[in-house]
Amino acid sequence: MPTWTTVGRVQRGLSLEDQAILAAESITIPDLIRDASAITEADLEPLYWPFPDVTGADTQTIFTPIYVQNLVALKAISMGKMSVGQLSEIAPEDDGAQRTYEARYLSQIEDLRTTLGRIMLEGE
Repeated sequence: MPTWTTVGRVQRGLSLEDQAILAAESITIPDLIRDASAITEADLEPLYWPFPDVTGADTQTIFTPIYVQNLVALKAISMGKMSVGQLSEIAPEDDGAQRTYEARYLSQIEDLRTTLGRIMLEGE
């Protein structure tokens, strides 16, 4: 399974405190990215072909489109915020930041499902 966003994009949405709480529970940002990439792939099937890996693995010359990188980052941040809430014994449904990231993710997924948008690859 390719990964469709970068650690840096996800770190922008998680505070250092969030990252410390996740790390204390052995939840890494690459883990969140891997899971978010798989969820996004499932959410977009069968309307879109799988996107290439963000890292350029296997000598590929086309990378994950920026729109998809941002979409997966939203999902990974949402998952991270939910995990922090659960680990801190805060009800995830009360966590406004998690709901905001998840709502933005779902909105963009719905846009792609209903409009069948053309996602530009870098260099096009």
